[in-house]
Amino acid sequence: MTKRSKDSLINAGLFLLMLVLSILGGIGQTSYFNYIAYVPLFFLLRRLEPVEALIYGFMYGLLLGAELQFWLSHFEKLDPFLMAMFSYAIVLAIVFATGSYLMRRYDKNTFIQIFAAGWILYLMQVVVHYLWFAKAFIKISNMQSFFDWVLPYLGTGIVEMLFVSFGCAVGLTIYVYIKKQSLAPVYPYLVFFAIMLGIGMYQDVVGLQPKNNSDTVKVAVIQGNFSWDWGQRVEYSQQILDYYLDITNEVAQQGAQIVVWPEYAVAADIIDENKNLNDQIVEASKKLDVVIVLGSLDRTNDKVIDTKWIGYDVSLVYDPVKGRLKPYRAVYPYSSNVLRGTEPMIFETKFGNFPVLSCFEIAHHKFVNDYFHQGKQIDFVIAIANNQVFQGTNGYYRLESHARRIAGEINRYLLYVTNTGPTTILNHQGQTAARVPNDQQGYLLYDVEKKSGNSVYSQLQEILPFLLTGGVFLYVFKKAKK
Repeated sequence: MTKRSKDSLINAGLFLLMLVLSILGGIGQTSYFNYIAYVPLFFLLRRLEPVEALIYGFMYGLLLGAELQFWLSHFEKLDPFLMAMFSYAIVLAIVFATGSYLMRRYDKNTFIQIFAAGWILYLMQVVVHYLWFAKAFIKISNMQSFFDWVLPYLGTGIVEMLFVSFGCAVGLTIYVYIKKQSLAPVYPYLVFFAIMLGIGMYQDVVGLQPKNNSDTVKVAVIQGNFSWDWGQRVEYSQQILDYYLDITNEVAQQGAQIVVWPEYAVAADIIDENKNLNDQIVEASKKLDVVIVLGSLDRTNDKVIDTKWIGYDVSLVYDPVKGRLKPYRAVYPYSSNVLRGTEPMIFETKFGNFPVLSCFEIAHHKFVNDYFHQGKQIDFVIAIANNQVFQGTNGYYRLESHARRIAGEINRYLLYVTNTGPTTILNHQGQTAARVPNDQQGYLLYDVEKKSGNSVYSQLQEILPFLLTGGVFLYVFKKAKK
């Protein structure tokens, strides 16, 4: 075997190992593979010229995006999936090529060897944060991790950077050991990551301990688990409504103040076409003295076209004193037959203030954080979804992971309520406080802590982490010599 063939075989092996580990780490069941997925990346980038790295990065992004985002193709058409897949490919091609160049250009600098690829990935995340559509949100490791404690300060982009850099730090340590060089330059960085992981582990231990906080609201979230068949759900709208009203009555007797139903809990236009259904909910809210939150639709066409209605996804909130509040029409709907709303809203009710995120808005981190720039108090956040179409795919895990990360970023409890699951109450650190098993009917009754003040990340978003990391890297590049 020639040296060139041997080198190609080694490169392919490192590439495949990294791909397998990062896919396993990205699907949610084995997220700790993320911590070692990028050890092979360190060795690969050291071996590749920048042009070769560009090609490897494109292929890695294409394959990783295909695996992690294939669930997007299960809803309507391939456009969102293809958009996500090629966005991954382009972003990671740039990361690999630039990382390879920097590691060659500054091959004596330990800091750049460890952080180059991770920092370039973070810069690409900043671009995605401000310019890209939510369906193609580039998250290579958006599962819960020990690094998530930084979310309210620096956001998810830094967590991605830490995953990649941790792998490169381990890779560099192995490389230095094999070469029988001094490990002294690597020690400070290993201590840094040990501290980061240690704080994360501490947060995991204490995060769900009960708090003696009197400023809470008792919330019930209901998972109906009704058929995906749209025709049946329309035909049995009254029976489905009766189920939710019965459970609402049950939890109200147990002290619930806010009751949340999922998106399309009522698969009919109750604003204009089925006002009798609306009236039943208004009556229940007043009689039981509860705030009721649910998803419905607002049709704009007078007939069904190709079995699809045309209109808006709407989130409706019923206050026992004010009645039905102004409907929220989803700003970022998923389906092409759903029109896009224009006005984000914070609902101000008898028992608390909150926005209601609809479906895929949970994947658009900037949109959620922008709510905290409206000058209104937000006690917690509600997200409703109807994502059973993704059953059997990793879409369940990807979307719930966005919910976890957002809860940490905004430092708020987040109630993620879906028709078939996952229906989850997440605390302000993004940890699961309570959960209804998938594909079952059930509900949760929980004392949700109201939070005040805005997290650092909610206020500044990418400005602070960009200035911090950019300043550090500019200083290092200025001082570093080949």
